Amino acid sequence: MQNQLIKAALRGFNGEADALLVKVSVVNVDNKIKALRKVFEQLNKMYSRNLIEITYPYLDLKIEELRLAAEYELQKQEEKELLREQREKEREDKKLQAEIKSKRKQLEKDRDHFKNMVAKVTELLKEAKNDEVDELRRQLAEYQDKLSELDEIEEDIDYREGHATAGYVYVISNIGSFGEDVYKIGVTRRLEPLERIRELSSASVPFQFDVHALIFSEEAFALETELHNQLANYKVNKVNGRKEYFKVSFEEIRNILATHKELTVELNEDAEAFEYRQTKAIEGK
Repeated sequence: MQNQLIKAALRGFNGEADALLVKVSVVNVDNKIKALRKVFEQLNKMYSRNLIEITYPYLDLKIEELRLAAEYELQKQEEKELLREQREKEREDKKLQAEIKSKRKQLEKDRDHFKNMVAKVTELLKEAKNDEVDELRRQLAEYQDKLSELDEIEEDIDYREGHATAGYVYVISNIGSFGEDVYKIGVTRRLEPLERIRELSSASVPFQFDVHALIFSEEAFALETELHNQLANYKVNKVNGRKEYFKVSFEEIRNILATHKELTVELNEDAEAFEYRQTKAIEGK
């Protein structure tokens, strides 16, 4: 009889402990531990008349099991987030390469055009009348300037392609989606950084992002990391450190960027939030 009661007490406690393991996370683990302690006390009280007791060391083992399970779930989420980031980076790299390919193609097309124009005007100058010379020389200089501009563009593309750390750090907000003083601070290697921000606006938020800063840096990823570290206390998501949203005053961001004298930083504190404000105006009618 006593053995059966011992088995029943143990079965009841283990069953409750196993049930609490379901969907355990760092968010609810403390509440689940409290629930387990309550079960522990109730069962010990119930079986005390039979001189049966679940020991504290055994309770501690079950509590440790809950904590380990919660940590494991967090690790799985972090690995999942890391995999998502890696896939996102691969997509970004592919889009960057597509941008570079497209830019080079357009560059060659424009270069051929202006070279042809230079050759054409040069030939015209050989037989030009006096009253035509000045205008043709002006055209020739203009086309040569265009070719020089294309050379500079090509140099920039070569640099961006060859320097994996160069890119833009962006500071954006979305009042309609996240409220006031919430900023996303990220980085992109794209030649056209606004394209990346437009993609973020169309992904999973109801309103467009407003751009407060686009900062080109040769060490863009290091700058992004520095901003994230200095603003760590303002993270919206305290559990997942990979999320890039911060509940912080714009002045805090401005002060950090002000320490980087080597960077050209243009800041726009005001958020237009056009779609959101128009929506609120319509709702107010």
